[in-house]
Amino acid sequence: MLEAIRKRSASILVKLLFGLLILSFAVWGISDTITGNIANQPVASVGDLEIPPHVFQSEYQREAQRVRQALGGQLDVEQMRELGLGPRVLDQLINRALLSQGANDLRLAVSDDVVRREITNMQAFRGPLGKFDRNQFQQVLFSSGMTEDQFVADLRLDLARAQFLGSLTAIGALPDTAVVPLYQHGEQRRVAEMIRFGDESAPPPGEPDAAALSQFHKDNAARFTAPEYRAVTYVLLKAEDLVSEVSVSTDEIKEAYDQRSDEFIKQETRNLQQMNLPDEKTAIQAHNRLVGGDDFAAVAKEVAEMDAESIELGQFTRDDLPDEALANAAFQLPNGGFSTPVETGLGWHIVRVTKIERGHQMDLNEAAPKLKEALAREKAVDALFDLSNRLEDTLGGGATLEEASSALNVSLSKVPAIDAQGRDANGETVKDLPAASKFTRAAFELGEGEDSVLTETGDDGFFILRVDGITEPALRPLDSIRNQVIVAWQEAERAKGSRGVAEKALERAKSSTDLATIAKDSGEELVVSSAFTRLADGAPADATPEVIDQVFKLKLGEAAIVRGGDATFLVRLKEIKQADPATAKAQVDTLRDQVTSAMRNDLLAQLTNGLRQKFPVSINSQVAQELY
Repeated sequence: MLEAIRKRSASILVKLLFGLLILSFAVWGISDTITGNIANQPVASVGDLEIPPHVFQSEYQREAQRVRQALGGQLDVEQMRELGLGPRVLDQLINRALLSQGANDLRLAVSDDVVRREITNMQAFRGPLGKFDRNQFQQVLFSSGMTEDQFVADLRLDLARAQFLGSLTAIGALPDTAVVPLYQHGEQRRVAEMIRFGDESAPPPGEPDAAALSQFHKDNAARFTAPEYRAVTYVLLKAEDLVSEVSVSTDEIKEAYDQRSDEFIKQETRNLQQMNLPDEKTAIQAHNRLVGGDDFAAVAKEVAEMDAESIELGQFTRDDLPDEALANAAFQLPNGGFSTPVETGLGWHIVRVTKIERGHQMDLNEAAPKLKEALAREKAVDALFDLSNRLEDTLGGGATLEEASSALNVSLSKVPAIDAQGRDANGETVKDLPAASKFTRAAFELGEGEDSVLTETGDDGFFILRVDGITEPALRPLDSIRNQVIVAWQEAERAKGSRGVAEKALERAKSSTDLATIAKDSGEELVVSSAFTRLADGAPADATPEVIDQVFKLKLGEAAIVRGGDATFLVRLKEIKQADPATAKAQVDTLRDQVTSAMRNDLLAQLTNGLRQKFPVSINSQVAQELY
């Protein structure tokens, strides 16, 4: 058993778990940002396991840093909310807890020897000689704010989860008999001859008579039927509306500044110019000219073929620069100075500093506006939860939305008509709806006169709505949409015209007339495609999805017509090029890995869904909203 665990401990899954654990060290020790009763309440419970706020915040900050690096920018809290980062992190932690519950349920245990071996093998704990160093181990734990007991407990839990997941990760790679047919199906390429008969080339249909228009209106009733509409009244509570009603004292600002002073260190910034050189020899020549007194922009233009605009890099902190060598060079220079040639993965560079803004610690007066705004928002969120509770209590006492909004002095809004896609009676999107998808879904789940539950908007807000009326789907009267029906009739007639021409061309193609002759006689262009796949890789620009699909249904030499967009196409299959897996081992292996990974992910999803049924998941919405 221990040998099996050792092997699993060396798997990619466990290494990933270890990596996440080590990476999270850098963001531990932030519990001082959790205040009041929130710190004593779990953000979620999974069976008998709880997810405390400090664990959520640690994982949230780690994920936020990863997102910032991936998107290449400094995303603020509001942008993180818009990305749904908080709920995603919480869901990951819940799934992790579910796996822990599954491991506990099977009574999987990890011995002290296994835990000790994993710790001593971790790179983060190795000293200068490349071996486990207890002093290094204790320093890493101290800097992360963790005790040895906490770390060992977390690691033991990770190993137990990995052991529990062993049956999924142990799935072997798919055999060639399963992968090769998939590869051949996806990579088969076909060459087709195509003639496009555009609707725009069909004779103008003119105006329909009354009888024809009326019949077209009836025959296409579904097209001209108005959807079901709901009339809705709702109350929206937003934290931002309460900011002006809260006060922040000078003492509170001072206390927050003392606790969060690290946030107010303004880093040094430098405005930089850069010339990119193709090789070291050219870079040295450019540098020698600069040393000789030549102008930076002039040298860049003559040697690097860069104009005055392209040499401007902009303003950067040291951390903003993607290459350490480039950052070292730029931040060692005086104002106006230029560097020696610097090599990076993108070639050779010479940078010049045009402006320096020294970094400094913002004092209390400088930081006060930002702190006051942040504290006011925090208080507004607290006030929002209090107001939402009072709204629920008032409605629970029998008050209507109108009575509750008047009693609590909150605004009441009405939507005269909204369909299931969030559009009004004119087909326009209803604007300024809170959490539009949630709002529309709630409106269409209720009967007339029913109130929804109080629903979070996801951005420090809540809404509650009532359905005032339901308008059933109905065919719009012809007179109210006459012009729309006429245009639709004309489009249909043009489509009939292009299809008629294509059908005649198809009859000629079936009698062995070549498509080049048919195209010439029709005044159209014959397109012979390059070989393309089912995913349209290499297909002509005019080939619509319908055309691609039809080509892969034809037998060699067979012709057919197919509608696509605003045209009818005559297509003939000219050639089939089978994919040869023997010459594409790398692609087959990549597909094998993708399919195997997808199977594992599907099994993992089924497992976690099953565990959710066995171990109830409960989320403390108030704590979660406070932490997001």
